[in-house]
Amino acid sequence: MADGRSFIDRNGQTVVPQNQICRAEERLLSGGGEVTGCAVPGINGGVTLSTSVGLSYKVNDKLGLAVGLALINNFKDYTIGDDQFTSPYADPGVGRSDLTSGSLSLSYRYSKKVRLGMAMSSSQPALFWSSNDIVDKNGGIITAQPGSWYPNFPWWDFRTAANNYSSFSGSVSYSF
Repeated sequence: MADGRSFIDRNGQTVVPQNQICRAEERLLSGGGEVTGCAVPGINGGVTLSTSVGLSYKVNDKLGLAVGLALINNFKDYTIGDDQFTSPYADPGVGRSDLTSGSLSLSYRYSKKVRLGMAMSSSQPALFWSSNDIVDKNGGIITAQPGSWYPNFPWWDFRTAANNYSSFSGSVSYSF
């Protein structure tokens, strides 16, 4: 079951990497005591509340537009405790996250049997943190100021394109 080369960890033990690192309470052991995998409990268990609204408009017999917006609130009720695998940047414990999901779509009925569609959508954190610091041209802080939370634009991620929160899609459907 193990793959990869073995190496010595910081405790001097020989380790053979698997496709994931198991915490002690998650390890699945064979009859001989060898780690064969991980059993991960419901880490993100809890309650999710979603509120959404959608509007559609039929421009004419061939063209239609639609817009949708959702606010998703997740409340986590279970977490694994801090251990050696916990990032120093993690905020462990019971918590919550808020997301927005927005979509815009255009549909075109080419014929009675063929329909074309284009859409763009984005699912991303509802808010982003801005430090509000005044910086020089090299990014050095001139004046530190209190930060603020601001809403993200829900239909497209203009701030952090590398996060791939937003996407385009196209479709062709044929009915018979």
